[in-house]
Amino acid sequence: MLIARWTHESSLIEATRQITDTHVSAGIRAAQLSDLPKHEQTLARIRSLGRHARRVAVRVTRSIRLSRGLNSKIASDTLRALRDAGIIEQHASPWQVTDPLLRNFLTASCTASGCRSASARGGLATPRSGRPAEWARAPQCVAAYC
Repeated sequence: MLIARWTHESSLIEATRQITDTHVSAGIRAAQLSDLPKHEQTLARIRSLGRHARRVAVRVTRSIRLSRGLNSKIASDTLRALRDAGIIEQHASPWQVTDPLLRNFLTASCTASGCRSASARGGLATPRSGRPAEWARAPQCVAAYC
């Protein structure tokens, strides 16, 4: 809904009735920026769930095998904690992050070359998936942790 609101706002600014890809990408950027404080709070909540919670959340976001380098009991306990907190849910078989903007934020939080601070790169984060940057600040983290 937030993306739709900001997409509509960008089309109103241009005084057009047709929505283009440019309007949608501007809507995504604006929605990501407006939800940034909420995502940072959610990230702090994820970290409070346990030592491995952030790693598991990022792996769920990227659809990476969860148990790689992690005890299967720890992975399942962490998945349960993230599910109980309402951060992830399971549809059919794969786990997913419930909030699509949070999913983009977590994807953008670590880059392919490891995690770098947003200030070192001008405040923009380039996600590992190769999709356009969602203009979220990348939190500091250790590359091996992601």
